[in-house]
Amino acid sequence: MTSETVQDVLINDKVISENRLLSVNENGTKFNISFHRYVAYQVFNESFLNFNDWDEYETGEFNTFCIFKKSRYMGFIKNETIADYIFPDELKHYGVYCQNHVVHIISTLEPVIEKISNIPQL
Repeated sequence: MTSETVQDVLINDKVISENRLLSVNENGTKFNISFHRYVAYQVFNESFLNFNDWDEYETGEFNTFCIFKKSRYMGFIKNETIADYIFPDELKHYGVYCQNHVVHIISTLEPVIEKISNIPQL
């Protein structure tokens, strides 16, 4: 669950703006997200992402699960692989923003998303 509260975080002398807390609670739901024909993926520790460096190059629908219309990661994949040659106009960039990780996926197919269960109360 994403908090509605927005706050800035100070690390050394840098301010990281507009942060929202992700929390796991008794109202949470567990999902399995499968990409059956992915080209590439990257996993980041969310603590080290630079959310303040986004500009007009990063466009799309942003939330906990994102679909990018344009991104530097997609540009990298198109430049460094033959995926765009094999699958012209089929590549899509998805982002999954979790509590501890951020996962970027380039895929030719939409993901299959299955609800597994509600998270049990601790």
